[in-house]
Amino acid sequence: MIRKLPIIENRQILYAELFIALAIVLTCLLILQLSRTLAGETKPNSSPTHPPEFNYKDKTPKPLKYKRSLHHYVISDIGLIGMDKKNYRLTHLLDQNLPVMLDFIFTTCPGICPMLSVTFAQVQKKLSENAEELNMVSISIDPEHDTPNKLMAYAKRFKAGPGWHFVTGNYREIEALQRTFDTFRGDKMSHPQLIFLRGQKNGPWLRIEGFASADDLIREYQALINK
Repeated sequence: MIRKLPIIENRQILYAELFIALAIVLTCLLILQLSRTLAGETKPNSSPTHPPEFNYKDKTPKPLKYKRSLHHYVISDIGLIGMDKKNYRLTHLLDQNLPVMLDFIFTTCPGICPMLSVTFAQVQKKLSENAEELNMVSISIDPEHDTPNKLMAYAKRFKAGPGWHFVTGNYREIEALQRTFDTFRGDKMSHPQLIFLRGQKNGPWLRIEGFASADDLIREYQALINK
């Protein structure tokens, strides 16, 4: 004779079976969610984000922003010596009825100066046969070290063409000249990245502060001469 289970015992068994089934379903859902998460972590990013200043297509840095402002500088006529060992007067060097592009450098500079000089060299190359219509002047702020021979070697390093002058002078006068152009920062290692453009004699100087490219400078130069 088969004994019938009490009603309460039947309900307990039913609840236990439902609990086990629910646990199995929740476990399956958890495993599925975990699998999707792991797959998402290992899936390559189809649209990576890159810093805006770098072009990953051609692997070349994009020009950074620069500040520009116009100034009238009262420049003292100081004596200079060039890489060709000739003596110059600053006003004569600058006032040749040509637009002027000027910077301050020193030949042992580890960072900013080579960048400036590379940009100057690129300007000359891009201007091609018109390069000699722009008077380029690089003034060394380290006259104790930068002898004419050192300046000549530096010019050759950057393949300076005709119309690009490398000069230096008396330390105190060079320091005073830096103060005139508001570039003096206490010592040579602290000098800022500055380039100066002037369209014509007695005209204002365009002060360019920052990482201007050769194309930026040519555009600024052409705007000055076409005014």
